[in-house]
Amino acid sequence: MIDLVRPAIVQISATIVPKTNSDRERLGGKPHSSQPLGTGFFVSDSAHVLTAQHVMGGVRGLVSDWPDSEVNVGVGLALPNTESMRANFNIIPFEVVEEDERHDLALLRMTANPFKGEVAPVIAIDDQSISGMSGVPALQSDRPRDGESIAISGYPLGETVLVTNTGIVASSWSVTIDEIAHPVFSDVNVPQVRDTYLADVQTNPGNSGGPVYASRDGGIIGVLVAGKLTDVVAGEASVIVNGQPLRADAGLSLVVPIKYGTAMLDKHGVKWTGAARAI
Repeated sequence: MIDLVRPAIVQISATIVPKTNSDRERLGGKPHSSQPLGTGFFVSDSAHVLTAQHVMGGVRGLVSDWPDSEVNVGVGLALPNTESMRANFNIIPFEVVEEDERHDLALLRMTANPFKGEVAPVIAIDDQSISGMSGVPALQSDRPRDGESIAISGYPLGETVLVTNTGIVASSWSVTIDEIAHPVFSDVNVPQVRDTYLADVQTNPGNSGGPVYASRDGGIIGVLVAGKLTDVVAGEASVIVNGQPLRADAGLSLVVPIKYGTAMLDKHGVKWTGAARAI
């Protein structure tokens, strides 16, 4: 299933090119620096990519942090790993089609379409051109069953090779409650309930925006958006460090159902491939 889904998975990354001496010093004298920001995956052969909306927030934050430098953001197509070559990407610019802040989703479209041969190979070995991988997975919009075996693949912790973690659907009926501003009374917050899945899978920063898929057939059931944290407790009290509760990974991950991604695709007239539920 990893081999089936792998061609669809991309890395969202940025390259910082300093233009001032002070920015060059910030980069330790390096001429440029690559910054992995998150994961995404193809959802159509028209070069549409789905990722987490907060990954786009990270893009904007990076641009803001480097106002005097050139910041180039793109979708990284992974090149196939071999014994003599690994961890290489072909970076393609993209435009943001839509952002769904409530469900933490962003729909992107690459400016060059690899499915139409618009992305030129960047590496040649023994006169053989090596192109980045691309593929369109099936999207499984039906609600999964609790206990279903799943996998999450992406580029966590700055890794430049695909990392896969496996586990189960801990709950397909989870809800996440956010506090948002009242539409009329600015000093009042109101609860906003989001439909989510909980996955009993360890994930890390950089996994955001990656596909969550059924182990049995590779159908994409959702988008990874966060890992759940819990307070570290000593006795009956939370451990406090520098005035803040110390938190640790709870081993659970928050997944946005793929039906909210397909709703964005339908809204923009983008064709996608569905997957039948396996019983």
